[in-house]
Amino acid sequence: MELISIPVELFKEKRELLASVEIPTIIQRAIDQLKEKYPMLTHTSNTHTGRHFQNDSRGNFSNHKYTKHNHQSHARRAERPRIGTRELSREDMSRKDFVANMNKLSRQNYDSILRLIRTTYNSNFLSNYMDIIWDLMIRQNDYQDLHIQVIEHLLQLTPLEKKQMVQSYWNDKCEEFFEQKKWTPEGEILTALQSTHSEEYDEFCDYIKWKKRIGASFQAWIRMMIAGLIVARYELCFQYLMEDIEEALIKNQRKYLDCLLEWFLLIQKVLPNQNELFSTFYRSLPLMESLDKWSALIKENQLSSAFRFKLMDIKESYELFCKN
Repeated sequence: MELISIPVELFKEKRELLASVEIPTIIQRAIDQLKEKYPMLTHTSNTHTGRHFQNDSRGNFSNHKYTKHNHQSHARRAERPRIGTRELSREDMSRKDFVANMNKLSRQNYDSILRLIRTTYNSNFLSNYMDIIWDLMIRQNDYQDLHIQVIEHLLQLTPLEKKQMVQSYWNDKCEEFFEQKKWTPEGEILTALQSTHSEEYDEFCDYIKWKKRIGASFQAWIRMMIAGLIVARYELCFQYLMEDIEEALIKNQRKYLDCLLEWFLLIQKVLPNQNELFSTFYRSLPLMESLDKWSALIKENQLSSAFRFKLMDIKESYELFCKN
């Protein structure tokens, strides 16, 4: 990089001329703050000569000893170190822009947000986009239909050779969720579900967040199966969930049972009436027989009527679906 050298006499002349110009208060305040924070702006030592550079409140320098060597040395010291690679910087910026746009997403501004997403889209960072969308889907389940539309829109912008990565991302994540039964409580959540005492406030909040996010996860997977973004494996969802409900009833796990029944009801809220593949599967479920068995277990365990009402809601929703 070529350096530009300015004679010190000319520099001093220009500085004296600028010193006569009144500096606005807001700029002077900023100057004072910088000098207070960075003492080197008013007192910088020259390690080679032992002399110092001094300047007054307007930056007029005195006691100069200006050499080419010192100028180059100071330029090297002033150069800001680079952290990471340029590509990483682009990735961070892309993530930041995408998060900002997705946080503004609503039904009213959907088209305008999509236009903004297109302007900053980079297919090299697809996995980042998917991570962000999933986090939003499990926190904002009321907007999952919009989130799925964003995924579909990104796929339209994605080169053909990278589309498979998106499909693999969601299929692998879905399979992991069901095969590893990610909704099974662990740690503090499990302790809270097993406790017969009232939880502390923080524990209660963690439990509520967990419960809502798992419910939103079930809804998201069903919606994505219906949209064709992932392989439609409805049996994974319903088989595991129905088995866990029966097991919770047998073991009399009341709090966990309450979660399972609520999640089942949440799934029923997003079921399609016009999807032939799902309709055929759902009608073939032995749900009515299971409901009768669950009802008997509720009575046997002398559980509260709240559980019985949830079973009635599940039954009513199922019968309504089958009639359509």
